[in-house]
Amino acid sequence: MSDLADLIQKLEDSEPALDMEEYSTAEKVLIWILLFAIAAVLTSLVLFNDIVWGQYLKPFVWDPVIDDASVAGDAGYNTFNTILYTGLMFVCVIAFQALFRKWKIPSDDTILYALIAWVCLAPVMRVLEDGHFFIDGTDILFISPIIHIHLAAWLISTAILSKFVGKGPENPSNEEISKTNLKLTILVLIEVILFWRLLLYPSHQAENGLELGNVFAYIGLALGMLSVIYIISNTSGWNPISRGLLAFATGGIVIGLGYYAELANYYHGTYVDDPNNAIVLWPALIVLGIPAIVIYAMWRYGHDDLRQIRLAGYDPGVIPLGVKVKTWEDLQEEVKIHPIELLSKKATLASPMVLAMTFGQLCDGFATMMGLDFFGYGEKHVASDNVIKFGGRINEVIGISWGVGAWFFTVVKALLVTAVVYVFANMRIERRHEHMRILIVLAIMIVGLAPGLRDIGRLMLDI
Repeated sequence: MSDLADLIQKLEDSEPALDMEEYSTAEKVLIWILLFAIAAVLTSLVLFNDIVWGQYLKPFVWDPVIDDASVAGDAGYNTFNTILYTGLMFVCVIAFQALFRKWKIPSDDTILYALIAWVCLAPVMRVLEDGHFFIDGTDILFISPIIHIHLAAWLISTAILSKFVGKGPENPSNEEISKTNLKLTILVLIEVILFWRLLLYPSHQAENGLELGNVFAYIGLALGMLSVIYIISNTSGWNPISRGLLAFATGGIVIGLGYYAELANYYHGTYVDDPNNAIVLWPALIVLGIPAIVIYAMWRYGHDDLRQIRLAGYDPGVIPLGVKVKTWEDLQEEVKIHPIELLSKKATLASPMVLAMTFGQLCDGFATMMGLDFFGYGEKHVASDNVIKFGGRINEVIGISWGVGAWFFTVVKALLVTAVVYVFANMRIERRHEHMRILIVLAIMIVGLAPGLRDIGRLMLDI
């Protein structure tokens, strides 16, 4: 028997990892902490409203949301809500990965593509709010953190309905595939049209709104609906949840871009007599182009190993099903001959989750540099502002006269994502923790790709 066969037999004979649907002690504790925290906040709002709401939640959380939705807009973050949002994101990642595993939500590349589309949908809608497109009452739905809660409601409803409507037989015939595609297409089209009719159309047609045209908006609506049909028709082998989520988010993005064109046309006319304002497209070449070149190079470097490891039936960094990480680490010398150890490091660099994470962080870094150092924007996030101020002090020391030091933020972002990618390339996880890795990547994209796309949208429309 070969060394590899001996190793596989030894792994199979080792103490098995927890079952996929079983919660670990840490997961149970965090889920209960989350539930307890929700109950505690609700109870304290009733019993100690003046303190909890009046002294903390209202001034530090709610008032910035209201200010951000006002005509003045762009209310900055503060230390309290920054710590609160970061803590909630951390707890939610741990708790929801366990729930997703229990509910058998897919953890493959297709669900990642779908979630990336939802991350992109948020800044597309947010830039419309920045451009004062939404009328009072609707605008607040597109301010952080409400925009994430609001879009999460659409995401969850789409996932549930897609799983119910898009589920077909295990070995479907062509006729059954066509019926499933038709049902799922109708469902997502209804949801996308409902999203447009409830949230976008009223602001577009409002008498007290911007005087926008109709041509680009309706072209965007038509193309958005066609994108839904195209995606559903070409993803028959996917899990229905991934199909529904990707189709809805893509349709929403395309519709939103139609309104981008309307805003660009409107502001182009408004800026005719204002030489300080202009619709510009070239920043996108830097903000999107440089990260695109970087991830292409990463993909070229690792795609052969990624293909080989998947042909062997494994995913980069994910140890075989049922094997504990401790067992894998105890056999450190022996597992060196396993395909996971031989191929994971380079394969990870070409994996969609690492490419998306890298692109998002670099996009945010370059967008911030362009916005602050070249276009005179300001930074509203507490931690980012401190990094940029440090860059400004470096400018003073070495005699750089242009910009405010936002270039240093780009450097920090590049170093940060390099460190994270290194950790991902060398980290080994159990199969039951794949959802956690996806949600970690999603969280990193929410604080990287989302603000980066928002920044570039504002730069191009000069909002």
